[in-house]
Amino acid sequence: MSSALFTSIHSEAGRGGILAACLAVVLCVGPSYGQAAAEYYAVSTADLPIHGNFAQTDNLPGEIYLPGDTRVLKITVSEDTAVVMLSPEVLANLDEAMLTTLFDEFRKLFYDVPQVSNIQITCKGKLLSSYLPPAPDVTPLAVEAPATTYQMMTETTGLSGKSICIGPSHGRQWNGSSWGWQRGDSCGFGYEILEDTNSIRLMQYLHQYLTQDGAAVYVPRQLDETDCCHPSETRPFWHMAAYSWLYYEGYPCSVFGSNSGYCSSDLGPDRFNDDIRARPLFADYHNTDIYIAHHTNAYNGSASGTITYRDTAMEHPEHEADSYTLALAVQSNVCNVITNVYGIGDWYNRGVADSAGGFGEIRIPDRPACLIELAFHDNCTRDALFLIDPWFRSLTMWAIYKGVCDYFSVTPTWDLYSCEYVSDTIPSSMNPGQSYNVSITFTNRGVLWDSDHGF
Repeated sequence: MSSALFTSIHSEAGRGGILAACLAVVLCVGPSYGQAAAEYYAVSTADLPIHGNFAQTDNLPGEIYLPGDTRVLKITVSEDTAVVMLSPEVLANLDEAMLTTLFDEFRKLFYDVPQVSNIQITCKGKLLSSYLPPAPDVTPLAVEAPATTYQMMTETTGLSGKSICIGPSHGRQWNGSSWGWQRGDSCGFGYEILEDTNSIRLMQYLHQYLTQDGAAVYVPRQLDETDCCHPSETRPFWHMAAYSWLYYEGYPCSVFGSNSGYCSSDLGPDRFNDDIRARPLFADYHNTDIYIAHHTNAYNGSASGTITYRDTAMEHPEHEADSYTLALAVQSNVCNVITNVYGIGDWYNRGVADSAGGFGEIRIPDRPACLIELAFHDNCTRDALFLIDPWFRSLTMWAIYKGVCDYFSVTPTWDLYSCEYVSDTIPSSMNPGQSYNVSITFTNRGVLWDSDHGF
């Protein structure tokens, strides 16, 4: 998720910094797309007031970034949780974009400290997210389930009656003056690895697996790569961020413009806050059973592995326990298939972590929700190569489908390797000793396969 945060300073995720009276600071030119519109300062992490016993302190990044005059008052590490106390200056321009940026900065601080998986960012004794206004309640839409393009020859029952929202990450967004990607391509692989576009290509697989097993699947971004073009961007709609796509699809402003209130177009002010909220509010609007946000990760070019987040500070706390169950099911199935089927024996299972309000995308929805960071798209010699491999894509998306089935306590109708009979040309009667050329047609319902991977 956190890649190319400060493109004017670094080619990949910017490492943090804190303004402190006793430290020399560097003023950043400014965040790129998808970041809060504020000035950020950098400082060495060696000077951070970190308390508590934990290993590998020498592996902390060199710096992190904080906005304006914000200072770190204290960071306390206890067991698997780091509690960050920020000065009141952070509240001056706090919004969803800034909160996301801050959470990214502090989770990066502990990426190489396996002990710490949960980050709580606080100010004056309260979680930072508690200072944000709650997202609006949106009236669920009473509509029929979305039409499917997948024609089954047999009746499927696994996920019939289930309603699922899957959220591809990011996409092109208006920053108040121009359009741009929310994330960058540090590997030079283009659309194949750019998170804004690769998330679409991953979700295309997941959409098929869920839909062909009977689920009603809702997606807040366009999955069809042939749908062209956005009027002002002149790009296909699958490039566009959720808020933009939902505007052109005719959704109410309470869904696509809930933060800015700018309803007449997808331009206007910086729309990053709107985009963060649009995806979970879209799930609420369709009253789905669950919401799964899909992202890929970034850090220092060498980090690897999968992590899934749930939130213990949801705006609707009645969903927190089920969100944890959903996150566990997704994380365990994805890591299992990468390790045991894709064959990466040392794959780093980073576990299920608590975002504690830090990700609006899973704090806001009025339903169980989780956010997966599948792999690190800035690790150009390992994870990024996996992410552009169609077999890896299909395997991991099948694993999320399996996790969804586990969550609902149903058996997947379609196994990892599975197919469905369509037709054949075998004669109804044949003469003894005569040779026949016949064909049998099947539809693949499982993962991609070839002679190297077997079926």
